[in-house]
Amino acid sequence: MDPGRRRFFLGRLAAAPVRPPWSTEAAVLSACTSCGDCAASCPNGIIEMGAGNYPEIRLDKAECTFCGRCAEVCRADVFDLARKPFPHTIAIGDECLSKTGIECRSCQDACPEAAIRFQPRLGRPAEPVLKADLCTGCGACLAPCPVGAIQIVAEREIAHA
Repeated sequence: MDPGRRRFFLGRLAAAPVRPPWSTEAAVLSACTSCGDCAASCPNGIIEMGAGNYPEIRLDKAECTFCGRCAEVCRADVFDLARKPFPHTIAIGDECLSKTGIECRSCQDACPEAAIRFQPRLGRPAEPVLKADLCTGCGACLAPCPVGAIQIVAEREIAHA
């Protein structure tokens, strides 16, 4: 099932598009020429030309390895390599299998930064705990999650929670 349809039927609103690393929404909308070079250069195939023919990252397909090829080929002033790659982290929802009593650690196994750890619980499967300071927002944990319990969350939303 299409991820957008799945979110709709689960009662989730569509999330704002994730822009390529080292870019901002404002930079993409003001400077991007919609040439598609960034999408063509992405070795993981996660950059797609989305709404308005602007680049979007599809972290539900694969992770961003921060190779920088998108920034290298861009002819516009969209990328700022001095900034943090992504302004987001992840959140693990209540539909997580481990939170419902079923053993699963697919997100931990996939995380290259070891940002997801599992806290032991007596008589129940260990529960995932995110170390947000280690999370790069790469999305490696999204695709392996069998129930789609991991969501991208803006860091400012975490700070206000």
